[in-house]
Amino acid sequence: MAKFWRNKLQKKKRTEKKVVKWEAITAISTLVLTLGVFVATYQLYLSKKVATFDFIERLDKEFNSERIEKAREITVDLNFTNPDANELVQCEPLLNYFNKIACLEDKGMIPLEAIDEYWGYWIERYWVLCEKPVYAWRTENPDDGYYESLETLFNKLAKLSYKKKELTSRELETYKNKITKGLEEFKIEEKQCCGLGVNVPQLSGRTNVALDGKH
Repeated sequence: MAKFWRNKLQKKKRTEKKVVKWEAITAISTLVLTLGVFVATYQLYLSKKVATFDFIERLDKEFNSERIEKAREITVDLNFTNPDANELVQCEPLLNYFNKIACLEDKGMIPLEAIDEYWGYWIERYWVLCEKPVYAWRTENPDDGYYESLETLFNKLAKLSYKKKELTSRELETYKNKITKGLEEFKIEEKQCCGLGVNVPQLSGRTNVALDGKH
């Protein structure tokens, strides 16, 4: 009888050991899987960040290219007092460049904060400068989407400046009016900068932020 209970106890211990062993294996497997997911996620994050840097570097070089500098010179030299949609043809290289940035932001390829830091100053002023002829073009042509992405980006930058999710039409107009007051000085600066072939500073936005959009 004693032998029976001794054998039963030993069998129970062996079963318990097997359970403990499988629990340990399961725990290790879960840890390895979690670690693998973390590594994969981090690699994806790094790849996205490298891609963002690559986009910014290429776009920055393009902004300082002879073609875009010439377009900037021409744009600030145009008289937009009486909006003429035809004049936009001369501004298209510059507006297309900014519109490309707007599309990249919309697709999540470049954070809004990074755009604000690198190009926000110019996007805001050139949009205000070209806004009326763009509207004139939309009126004359059945294409309401003409530079719509760029206009949307301008509105996002205005919201960022106000630190608000939404702006009233009055707040947006007030923001535009503030920019308008400094346009003449801006035109002079652009002519001097582009005429002398001086590269613009990379960071000229409102705040220093990381490329992932975090302060």
